Amino acid sequence: MRDLLQKQMDLHRGVEAQLEERKAKRSRKHGLLRTLWQQANSLQAASNETGRTGSAAERLKALCSEIAHDREDVKAGSSDTGTISDAPTIERS
Repeated sequence: MRDLLQKQMDLHRGVEAQLEERKAKRSRKHGLLRTLWQQANSLQAASNETGRTGSAAERLKALCSEIAHDREDVKAGSSDTGTISDAPTIERS
């Protein structure tokens, strides 16, 4: 019984760690989207003023590159599902 409890506690800790990791990723994505929206608004406002569109466009391009890089990291890591096996819990004899 003690061994089963330990395995379930380990499983719970793993789930908690995954939850925290995904919360952090979601927060980062939200921040990137907010910044993208602000940069798009900045570019739109700058379009009315000569000479300001270049720097606003460059910032927007840099942000888009950062977002694309994050997406590539996610695609590269898609084979690693990060799932936790419940096999030790199932293997009760």
